[in-house]
Amino acid sequence: MPDQPEIQYADPEARRRALRWLVPSALVGLLLAAVLTYMGSGDDVDSAVTSVYLMLAALIVIAALMLWPLYRLWNTGRAARRTRRFPPEGLAVIRDTPVHRGDAAVLRGRLLQVLAGVMAFFVILTPLVIAGMVLVLLRPH
Repeated sequence: MPDQPEIQYADPEARRRALRWLVPSALVGLLLAAVLTYMGSGDDVDSAVTSVYLMLAALIVIAALMLWPLYRLWNTGRAARRTRRFPPEGLAVIRDTPVHRGDAAVLRGRLLQVLAGVMAFFVILTPLVIAGMVLVLLRPH
């Protein structure tokens, strides 16, 4: 009879904490989208240019805020590689999760770090590319 896999049980408080962050963040995002859409609906050229700059500023702020969870994801991968256990000891999970040890945990840790790195690259690149496009399109001819 095969051994039962080790399970790290869900932490109900971690689930509540995740929802306390997710719901307000989604509402703020919806409100921001509505405000920026309303501001961009004017016929005046000056207000359209202002709304483009405001949208770019909002994109930069959102991108900066996205770097924190990616940093946490990177550190989770690093902890999994260091301890050779995934999920790392002390990490609260929101659902029952099988525990992986050894090479399987190291692989998952590396994959988390690759994912965090690729996502951070695009989070940083996107506002830079859009800012460049805005500056080219709005420069005087």
